[in-house]
Amino acid sequence: MAKDRNKKGAKKTKQEKKREQYMYFMAFLVIGTMLFSGLYYYGGSGGGGTSEQPKQEIPYFDAYEANQIPLNGSLLVTVDVVRPEVIAMVRSSCVNFQQVGWVYNISEPGLKSKVLSAVNPQKSPYYDLCGSFLYFRFVYDSPPGDVSGIDGKLRNTLGEYVLRRAYTALLPGNLSGPGTDKVYVIGSLDVKKGDKAMIILFQKATDGSVFGLEAKKLVKGPVIEGKVVAIDGILAEGSIPGDYSPEKIAQIANMSEASIYQPKVVVNAPVNGTALDELSGIPTVNVEAKDNTTIISYNNSLEAIKKALDGGNMTYSLENGSISLKIPLNTSVSKARDVLVGAGISGVSFKKDGVLSVPSDVLINDKAATIEDSDKFNALLDMKTGVGDTVNITLSALEFGDQVFIVGGSQTG
Repeated sequence: MAKDRNKKGAKKTKQEKKREQYMYFMAFLVIGTMLFSGLYYYGGSGGGGTSEQPKQEIPYFDAYEANQIPLNGSLLVTVDVVRPEVIAMVRSSCVNFQQVGWVYNISEPGLKSKVLSAVNPQKSPYYDLCGSFLYFRFVYDSPPGDVSGIDGKLRNTLGEYVLRRAYTALLPGNLSGPGTDKVYVIGSLDVKKGDKAMIILFQKATDGSVFGLEAKKLVKGPVIEGKVVAIDGILAEGSIPGDYSPEKIAQIANMSEASIYQPKVVVNAPVNGTALDELSGIPTVNVEAKDNTTIISYNNSLEAIKKALDGGNMTYSLENGSISLKIPLNTSVSKARDVLVGAGISGVSFKKDGVLSVPSDVLINDKAATIEDSDKFNALLDMKTGVGDTVNITLSALEFGDQVFIVGGSQTG
């Protein structure tokens, strides 16, 4: 006969007291379920029959009530300490006690303890335990670098799950209250100290302490990594120092899709009289008066403009224009260069118009920004870059107060 470890006069350990309280809780849970729902089974075994069912041992689990803290969206935090824990989030948020027993029997080098946590626990007709979310905490001597071992063992016992890591994060200084200087967070598997993340905060009903679930991890910009998924064409750019020929450029590109900043002659005085009459008669010339400045835009009439202004003894300066146009991907770059140079374009350069898959959430100047349609992000690429390559992209952003808008990007390095 086994010895009784709880003889009268023997002092109970803290762990035994905790387990005894837990067993009382489970006993009341079962009794309450039977009284209010008329169910005479636990863990999915049927009731009402006369045959005796095998008794299912109830494993220990950590159960607590928690509510989301109402905030204006998620909260930006900084990772302070990566904890020596691996978290297995159960996708269905439900388990059977047999599964829990299997997981509790897992052993790993450096693994000190494991426990199931059930947030807002509840019963189900088909499972022994469900909750708002359920997760197993595996605590190690130090943060494990490789999680393939525990992953392989869980795959044979737990069903569908997602592996995460736990970390302690620094909360913004404008929060106050119990536990709001640092917070325990369940987050990304590849997390490291100094990372930024958006989290959702929860508060436990028992003691008011808070914990967080990572909503999304932010990649620090403006330089981020992206994978090229498609090439849409070639972008040609150049400067327009003087006369140029749109007709020649049309040989290689659709001019309706070209972006042209026309060259200009700038006169720091009003232009009138004979000079204005002569300018108005020159084709492809546009004259715009602004304050005491006259701006004359043109295509290929620079010499006629100079003649009219020189005749009026007017001082002027020249302002280069620029052109950006898309040409088909199968176009010969050398031929395109010859055509553009022959049309009056200088400093001609070429980039590929690429489509990339990039992170959807980034950090620009310590401000969170979302990249819409991040799986088809457009960016300018080097001519040697191809589909399937992973490259660094420098993001272009517009900032308005705390809001950041990503408007494009180009390959770096």
